[in-house]
Amino acid sequence: MAGRGPRTGSGRRTADGTREAEKETAPGLDERLVRVRDLAGRPRGTGFLADHHGTLITSHEAVDGLARIVLHAAGDRTCVVGSDAVVPLPAFDLALVRTEGLAVDPLPITVRERIPAGTYVRIAADRWREARVLAATQVTYTATDRFHLLEDALELAIGTAGRDALRLGGGAAGGPVLDAETGAVLAVLGTALQSGQRDVGFAVPLHHPGSGPLADLLATNAATVPAYGIDLNLAGVLELTATSVGQDGPPGALAGYVGRTAPRMSASRTGAPQRGAGNCATSPHAPAAAPPPFTALAGEYTDPVQPVERSTIAKELSAFAEATGAEAVTGTVLALVGAPGTGRTTELAALAARRNREANPAPTLWLRGADLKDADDSVASAARRSLERAVRIVAASRSQLPGDLGELTVERLARLAARAGRPLLLLLDGPEEMPPVLAHRLPAWTEGTADWLRDTGARLLVACREEYWERAGAEFPPDLLHGNGNGHGPGNGHGPGNGQGAEGDPPCIRLTDLTPDEARRARSRYGIPDNALIDRDARHPLALRLLSEVRAALPDAPADDDPIDRHDVFAAYLDLMCLRIAVRLAAENGLRGTAVRRLAARVSGQVHEAARRSLGPGQGELDRESFEAVFPWGPVPAHLGGGSGWASAVLTEGLLVPAGDGYRFAHEELADWIQGMHLDLDEALHALVHRPRTPLGAHPLPVPHHRAGPVVQALLLLDRDYGPTQLAPRLDELVHALDLDPGSWWAARLLTQTLLRLPDATPYTGVLRLLADRVVGQQHTAPPEFGPDFWTALALPAADRFDLLRRLVLADEPLPETAGIGRFGARPTRPSVQPPTRPPAEEPEGAAPRYLDAVARLLAADPTAVQPYLTRWFDDERPLPAMPHATVATAAQALLHTHRHRALDDLTEVLVDAAYRARFTSCCSQPTSFMVLP
Repeated sequence: MAGRGPRTGSGRRTADGTREAEKETAPGLDERLVRVRDLAGRPRGTGFLADHHGTLITSHEAVDGLARIVLHAAGDRTCVVGSDAVVPLPAFDLALVRTEGLAVDPLPITVRERIPAGTYVRIAADRWREARVLAATQVTYTATDRFHLLEDALELAIGTAGRDALRLGGGAAGGPVLDAETGAVLAVLGTALQSGQRDVGFAVPLHHPGSGPLADLLATNAATVPAYGIDLNLAGVLELTATSVGQDGPPGALAGYVGRTAPRMSASRTGAPQRGAGNCATSPHAPAAAPPPFTALAGEYTDPVQPVERSTIAKELSAFAEATGAEAVTGTVLALVGAPGTGRTTELAALAARRNREANPAPTLWLRGADLKDADDSVASAARRSLERAVRIVAASRSQLPGDLGELTVERLARLAARAGRPLLLLLDGPEEMPPVLAHRLPAWTEGTADWLRDTGARLLVACREEYWERAGAEFPPDLLHGNGNGHGPGNGHGPGNGQGAEGDPPCIRLTDLTPDEARRARSRYGIPDNALIDRDARHPLALRLLSEVRAALPDAPADDDPIDRHDVFAAYLDLMCLRIAVRLAAENGLRGTAVRRLAARVSGQVHEAARRSLGPGQGELDRESFEAVFPWGPVPAHLGGGSGWASAVLTEGLLVPAGDGYRFAHEELADWIQGMHLDLDEALHALVHRPRTPLGAHPLPVPHHRAGPVVQALLLLDRDYGPTQLAPRLDELVHALDLDPGSWWAARLLTQTLLRLPDATPYTGVLRLLADRVVGQQHTAPPEFGPDFWTALALPAADRFDLLRRLVLADEPLPETAGIGRFGARPTRPSVQPPTRPPAEEPEGAAPRYLDAVARLLAADPTAVQPYLTRWFDDERPLPAMPHATVATAAQALLHTHRHRALDDLTEVLVDAAYRARFTSCCSQPTSFMVLP
């Protein structure tokens, strides 16, 4: 039985080892063939489309000598073209024909350069027949004008009936030769090809010539028509990776937005979200008053809103993903760092959508930190699982088994994409959600990831919190980090602390709130009035998006004149989600009226219970057992009102989403906010900050730094509910904790995040003065979080801000060029015309940020507003440690002198009002050169 080959279907086996296939073995393929005829209706050959623009490949002999060609496709579709639509390639016995209106799917073409002998193929010769490749041989093609010698035509072994069907004039010319396993086109049948031994049974292979129309067409086919198995091409890679983004990414990722469309709701008595609204959301117990009855309006859904493009961020991410730009060679790892709610996932989705729909699409895999496993040795492990899921989906769509697509590994995909000049991009969203066991092995995991990226040429974009990147970024080799080639990372210019971040931090792109112009466009798209939110939250991406969902659900609600804050938005959104879930449960269980309101209250209670359980060990997720206990899949206990389907309703509405082996709230910032309501704050502060030191190894497992979110939210809720009487003492304790341990990460981070998030920090000026004194006292050991950007970003009146900066300038370190310069400067060798200056926003490379530079920036931005506060420094004769013979007063005078031309008239009036005219005139008569001024 040797040499007979595999029997893969029914049919009669011939003497030469091939098998006659039945006529209807692949009816789908028949629909993808195009018949070529002359105007008289005589058959001339067959062809197939090679791209989505209607370019037909056929044999040259099928169209040779025809002035008009008639093309017939399935469904009685016909196209008549003239000879001007034909690109003849007689040297290959091929022709390309431009067609229209055939509505035929293109066939994939092999990317192999050589077809080995023994390859089983299928050919369309009167019917689908099986053949076998014998060898490559030299043949002669006789066209109407001359002979052409073809060096590497394929000789096919086929039965007697097949040879008869391949005779000249039989209509088989131009038909595709398909690989029996992959279905890719290997060659094109020719009936006018002859060799010295035989005159039938030859095909022209579709190799990739260096240039020309055929090469361009084959490249287009490889990039747009998927093929798998040994013929895997770029289009196959793109289809698999796009499936990964659609499956593992957030809803709408491939369309460029994140989230679901939301049904509108009608309410019998309610209004727009108001301050303090949302009793379901803000209490872990049943609400005092049931919410109004909401009903879904069938068929009315809000249209998805495209997010506002952040042009600087988009440009930097695209340059990294495509390995273009000035910093293209500096590394293959980049982090998009931002707080929850700033739009990290949205930016990843926008990047994936751009790469998918651009003229030359590039492959992207979407990975989630929650999908990482304890035993993973690198990011490749998660990429392999994502690819396996995509392979199963693609195989099912093709009515095949996953194994039928061949051996598909992420390494093979990455190398193929790299050869095509479109590197594979891995998007890792929320890596801080990785299992705790893997988090403890982060150095080894990072090392394995770095080695894998080097081997495959893939690129990794991580979207994470700052707390994660502080550690993870330091684990990557410096040469692998994008933007590390010149010693600092890329920045976006979107607010304080962007770009490089604190001195020594790994390079990254920092994402903050929207710019004022971006926020205006976002509010316009969402239909949100400009005065709907307080200023500090009117630029927050998540607050805008959730408020738009609430407003869309209540289109007829009366407007509220008072602006609301982020807390009110979260409360209203959580109420809305509980009501939607209740409406869905009511519809399934036949409830109406007041029963729906009671059900919404019970849903709210269970949501708070889920948040409370999420505070246990782990990364903020709800394990599967806890989720099913809170939201049963089947019958619900009587105390919850009975019925069934709670888990399905919660997941369908998208309040919680599957994440790894458990579930978590869909919005990370919303999760922090609701978990903060249930946190035992004093116990948390004791465990994280005030716990007595114990010997090494006696500590419990450390709490991940990114879990600071619920603690910060709990502190902010203290301010909202009780004001400074409850929050100020706890902030004082954190400041004193820094006295005991200046390196306390938790104390510094909780202080900065809480104070920066306060809507009004004025009641906490006592804490801020205490903190400023500690920064001055710990000049060389103060945490970098308390740099100038922190103090300029606080929600304070200008008078309080400049009073604090007046204290903090004493913490400035001297600049190298000022060493040895006294109060009146070094003795000059030639007269000085004006004090040495530097641009207000520029600092020497490697120098720590200076508070006096921050004052200079504020003065340059608004001199009229700042000048009065600097004149209050004139009586402060404390010496500056950075310049022992200079004082705070002379520093203020020098700043006003340096920037006097920006608002000279206003400055004059300020000096007159302050009764310091004579002193300042004396200062101006002798230009100050005691220090390098901003």
